[in-house]
Amino acid sequence: MRRISILITTIALVLSGIGLSPANAVGTYDAGTGSGTVECTTGYFTIASNVVTGNTSCTGDAVIPSGVTSIRNSAFNAATSLQTVTFAGTSSLQIIDNGAFYGATSLVAITIPAGVTTIGVSAFNRATSLKTVTFAGTSTPVTLLDGAFYGTSSLDSVYFFSDAAPTVLGSVGFYGVAAGAKAYIKRTATGFGVVGGDWNGLTTEVGVYTATYDSKSGSAVTPNSFISGGAITAAPSRPTLSGYTFAGWSDSDGGTPITFPFTPSTASDLTLYAKWIASYSEGTGSGGISCSTDGYFLITGNVVAELNSTCAGEAVIPSGVTSIGVNAFYSNVLITSVTIPNSVTSVDVRGFSDCLNLVSVTFESGSKLTTILASAFNSTYSLASIEIPYGVTSIGIAAFEWAGSLTNVTFLGNAPTVETRAFANIGASPAAHVSFTATGFTLTDDKWNGFTVAREFEDQKITADRVAHTIYVRTSYAAKSIATAVSVTRTSKAKVSLKVASSSKKICKVSKGKLKTLKSGSCKVTIKIQEPKKKGKLPKSKSYKHTFLVMDIK
Repeated sequence: MRRISILITTIALVLSGIGLSPANAVGTYDAGTGSGTVECTTGYFTIASNVVTGNTSCTGDAVIPSGVTSIRNSAFNAATSLQTVTFAGTSSLQIIDNGAFYGATSLVAITIPAGVTTIGVSAFNRATSLKTVTFAGTSTPVTLLDGAFYGTSSLDSVYFFSDAAPTVLGSVGFYGVAAGAKAYIKRTATGFGVVGGDWNGLTTEVGVYTATYDSKSGSAVTPNSFISGGAITAAPSRPTLSGYTFAGWSDSDGGTPITFPFTPSTASDLTLYAKWIASYSEGTGSGGISCSTDGYFLITGNVVAELNSTCAGEAVIPSGVTSIGVNAFYSNVLITSVTIPNSVTSVDVRGFSDCLNLVSVTFESGSKLTTILASAFNSTYSLASIEIPYGVTSIGIAAFEWAGSLTNVTFLGNAPTVETRAFANIGASPAAHVSFTATGFTLTDDKWNGFTVAREFEDQKITADRVAHTIYVRTSYAAKSIATAVSVTRTSKAKVSLKVASSSKKICKVSKGKLKTLKSGSCKVTIKIQEPKKKGKLPKSKSYKHTFLVMDIK
């Protein structure tokens, strides 16, 4: 009679569920409001005030946003083609309500987030393909309502990371699961009865273990759990220790650092030990520096050392370092940005080669960099732009070859010597942005080393007066750059337009709003400045006439 009652209750919940209009837009979930729709592999599910309310033909994979606090009655009821459910980020989920996944017959595994406190009546009833359930919470008490997992006929492994058994209401528990199904628990867990005995339809067995972290005088790190034969999927938070840089965890005191995911060699509780190296100091010229997300890099004799493969996120090279050494970050796919101090004079061979996810390279103002050596930035596929410091005189063989997204390179100084293939196979239609007076950018078939040259700014070391009077042949100049060159006063929102005198039309012309130079001679230009409306009225425009000397590029 009890099972019939559960079934009737669940059917009633299904019939009372709120349907979704097929006209609803898909993929509109807004984390700010906690409402909208989220796409599955096909179909979608709907969220209102961070409660999953239902689904429309959700199949394949469903990713529940981190802000969701509840999965409502019957939200995924009879979603027979739903295969995986993943909880994004640090999940806020607290409740999986009655019949939430009732009859989700293709669902194979699920990890219950740590903050869940209640799993409702028949929540996973008849999820007949469900084989593995992991309760990730270590401290939050969970209550399972009657028949929460009843009839999950393939369920053979349930992992509990908690120190105490959940509360199970009703008499059904985990009955109707696979024959011999196990509850894998910690050795020290309470409330599960005798190891090897029956607990609500599951046979208990020690199979969940604790990893503790000895930070070796560093800040405390919270233990975590792992299952027998499984991996510790991610490293815990990094500890800190004054004067030292964290260099990873080892499974033996003083041993070699491990990488995560890490699968312990034995099924038992274990301790991992912190490794430390002295932090970099300008006085010694050596030591370690932590990267923003994880890992670190080493400096020896004020040179960034070889093969810093663990550095993840941003690397800020400290002042005092003089060189990015050979293979310094070679093949590091974790680094995304780097800031290089003005004390660095060279980027050595393969310094950043094959850093596939490097998107930003910043040279500090006043950089003393003179040399970028062979393959220094080869195959940095994600790098779209870079500013080459003023003093760079040489760019080596294949330095930027296969930087497939690189389309904008700014040269602050004169043209450097460029070795073969330095910029081969970079992005489509690349532009070299240079100063008005930069020399050495000699064009061949309107290109310089494959770049279109755009003269757009004042030379850092030439007076504004001189810049204002000289421009170069076969070059395009933005209207605002021209106005800046002759020191026309205007606001940042002013509209700038150009007009070439009829007597200069063989020397220069205006094309698509830019001044384009054709050959040597005098280019007479009228610069018109139109400021935006003030108090609803458009100010009177101002015009300035100026003559530029157009010169051949030497």
